[in-house]
Amino acid sequence: MFRLGRQYFRGYLKIRITGYSPERFLNLCHYHQIRIWGIMPKDGGYELYLSLTDLYRLKPILRKSGTHFKMIRRYGFPFFLAESQKRIPYFAGGILCVLLIFFYTCFVWQIKISGTHSYSEEEIRRFLWEHKVSVGSLNRRIDCKATDLLLRNAFDRIVWVTTSIEGGCLKVQIREKEEQLEVIGNSDSVSEDGSKDAGDETQDAMDLVAAKDGTITEIITRNGVPLVKAGDSVKKGQILVSGQIPIYNDSKEIIAYEACQADADILAKTTLDYADSLSLAYQWKDYEKKSALPVFFLQINGMRIQSGKIKRNQKKMEVFSTERTFGEDTIFPITCGKIIRQKYTQKEKKYSREELQKILTERFQEFREGTEKKGVQITGNSVKIHIGENQATARGTVRMTEPIGERSPSHILTLEERNETNESFGNND
Repeated sequence: MFRLGRQYFRGYLKIRITGYSPERFLNLCHYHQIRIWGIMPKDGGYELYLSLTDLYRLKPILRKSGTHFKMIRRYGFPFFLAESQKRIPYFAGGILCVLLIFFYTCFVWQIKISGTHSYSEEEIRRFLWEHKVSVGSLNRRIDCKATDLLLRNAFDRIVWVTTSIEGGCLKVQIREKEEQLEVIGNSDSVSEDGSKDAGDETQDAMDLVAAKDGTITEIITRNGVPLVKAGDSVKKGQILVSGQIPIYNDSKEIIAYEACQADADILAKTTLDYADSLSLAYQWKDYEKKSALPVFFLQINGMRIQSGKIKRNQKKMEVFSTERTFGEDTIFPITCGKIIRQKYTQKEKKYSREELQKILTERFQEFREGTEKKGVQITGNSVKIHIGENQATARGTVRMTEPIGERSPSHILTLEERNETNESFGNND
């Protein structure tokens, strides 16, 4: 590969050797270490390749061997330049374009700011402009680390910031402090005047209740009092883990209840009635093989140029477009592509039995994959496909193992209310 590249830049030729003794010419080239390759016999002589620099060494060898040569073809960069002398403005324009692109990439033409909530983008831009970081600034004069430090010191809510330069775009990514919610639990909250607000205790009490009917298979409690165990059947809305923790005295008597946010991993066996239907008849588009001429377009910074007009009021014609964008991070993004218009005839068709089964099966598989992505394990199903005169139906029961606990506000009972509740349960017994 390196040799081929060197040959191209130095230039080489294809010549034909004829005369009294072409074989002696080849021997003399070997003796004088003139590299030749691609030797082929042709019309009583030989065709071969040699470099441009070795061509000037052939004169004594041609005289000694009584031969002469004819140039057949020239290859390489020197000959390309010689042929391109008439196209100097073209190459000068190309070089100027490359230089302009390089020149424009030395400046910042766009500033992207992301992650701001408390501060507006305009406020950040104004601050950067005051510190000589703005559109039109030289890339090499922008110190990203120093800019990060300035932003963190100037804005209290910014906890992390990073700036980077990509092409002609300066990207500023910001992370602000998250709002800290006051947790009310074991300790009483204190109001502005210094007094304790006991009423806030009830706002933090949360139970875990059943989101649907099922049978508990596993329960791991991290906080709260579990009211069910594995194997219990539960109904929707039933309390699974209470957010009220009893407090005992030395006599092991309940004297109060402490509010908490119940937390547990609860899995249960549940069932779901699955139903899906598909009509036997459907509309099918029969596209014409011959489409209209494509419309090519070029869009630069919102200005669009295209090769023709697109008539969108024609019926039964679909428009397809493909496009590609260059320089998204610059101030002048360029988008080019083409638009193809294709006519079609709408026809009514009917699915075959195999197609119906395939489509409904694929839909069920999509439902199954989407369900399992949510952390639900499908343990079995009794879904069957029934094909009628007008539609096909997939219907059955899906058996699943899934988390069923959801949080619900807990009502903190006083000791008297709890005793009355316990007495009522005792009388019922």
